[in-house]
Amino acid sequence: MPVIPLALPRQSDAGQEPHAGIARLVNAFARPVEAEGRTQVQVWARPGLDALVTLAGTGGIRATIEVDGLLYVVAGRVIHRVDAGGASSIIGGLPSDGYVGSARNSRGTGPQICFTCDGLAVVIENGVLSSVTGLSISPIDVCCIDRYFVFIDARGRMQSSDIDSGLVYDGLDVAEAESSPDGGLRVVDRGRDLIVFGPRSFEVWADTAADAFPFTRQHAVSVGALSAGSVVKATIIQKGGSVSDTVAWAGTNHEGKFAGVMILNGYTPSPISTAAVNRDFSAVADPATITASSYVNSSGEAFVRWRLPSTTWVYCTNTGLWHEEASRDSLGNNITNNVAHLATLGLRTVGGHASEPQLYWVSDDYTDDDGDELVVTVQTPPAHASPERLTMDALYLDVVPGVGLMTGASQDVTPSVMMQWSADGETWSNELWRSIGVQGARQTRAKWTRLGTTSHTGRTYRFRVSANVAKGLLWAWWRGSKARA
Repeated sequence: MPVIPLALPRQSDAGQEPHAGIARLVNAFARPVEAEGRTQVQVWARPGLDALVTLAGTGGIRATIEVDGLLYVVAGRVIHRVDAGGASSIIGGLPSDGYVGSARNSRGTGPQICFTCDGLAVVIENGVLSSVTGLSISPIDVCCIDRYFVFIDARGRMQSSDIDSGLVYDGLDVAEAESSPDGGLRVVDRGRDLIVFGPRSFEVWADTAADAFPFTRQHAVSVGALSAGSVVKATIIQKGGSVSDTVAWAGTNHEGKFAGVMILNGYTPSPISTAAVNRDFSAVADPATITASSYVNSSGEAFVRWRLPSTTWVYCTNTGLWHEEASRDSLGNNITNNVAHLATLGLRTVGGHASEPQLYWVSDDYTDDDGDELVVTVQTPPAHASPERLTMDALYLDVVPGVGLMTGASQDVTPSVMMQWSADGETWSNELWRSIGVQGARQTRAKWTRLGTTSHTGRTYRFRVSANVAKGLLWAWWRGSKARA
């Protein structure tokens, strides 16, 4: 009987109804393999978490920004300063609970950090917090570009600081994003471009060294942002080593209705989301609950992630593929990933808990979530010969073998992979577990036999690995034939 490859999914892209397909990658992403590999795609677990520090107070992490090897963190209403060893101190606070904007300037000594929230702004310099009192507007966001802090308010009015000074302002240094009467949400720097987002449009401004507000509008596009938190700076890493920075966001049309997740290509918003991604974004009742962040992993793959109330969607700019991330709740159920904000501290990635004052190291070196299971779930596209049926005598799965721990929980010493199958995308077979090898058992291969005959719709397979070990699915194939009529 022939041996036929079983396609591993390239991304999460479930159909509108289960019968249309339920391919998913949860806590794992697809990595296309060059010609030297055994297969065209491999599946690897997302980075795990290790505790960095639990901060004083209550409430989740609302903003993070790194300056000279120190991380400035808004947790609840409290602003903390944290070093790479986990030592923290309280700098001050913010009096409200809305979206927090953050930026730093490029002063050679005493760089300043600015936070905005609900119409107020504060500046931290040499560990001392000061309220910004010279603004003519009520800022809801801030960025730093060409050595200016630039603020925006809900009406779309902007104001710039003096060069390298977040505490000095001139009442004449103001302008308005007025190509569309939709107000303001975010200001983001991209190289020398100032990107100004409203709910139904965005504008691109350039530094023209004008006497008052130093920036002048260059482009206006009738695509807006769904919420301030859905906009994030991102890195694009292309094959061949080309690296560039850009902006990604949950986009809206000229009426303010969600129109897909976008990435800025030059000055053109390019849709990147799939139908499955769009359905989840469209179902969000309060867009203010969306939080976007980005990071680059140890293999040089760049990701942009959007945390929604129901799930966390992650986009790889190297491949253009999507996957999902999840955390485990106290009952062992998958929920949306707990990490809402990511930042760089030194050369490492730090993540902040969405509802608790907790910071984590985020790394491929960690294979669980700070003691909780990191459960990788992979659901394949249907294996079928429609309109005919298939008889499946055996199913094989290559994983990263022989990775069991020497000590610890039994599931980590002798790790296993679970398999189930479904004919309709809704009901599943019993769980069938197979070993992936104790430590050093490098020739281990998971195998399931006597799997019967599929219907004409074929069969989707689900694989799950939860052990605290390195997790990678490398190749799947089956042995069988078309069933007799």
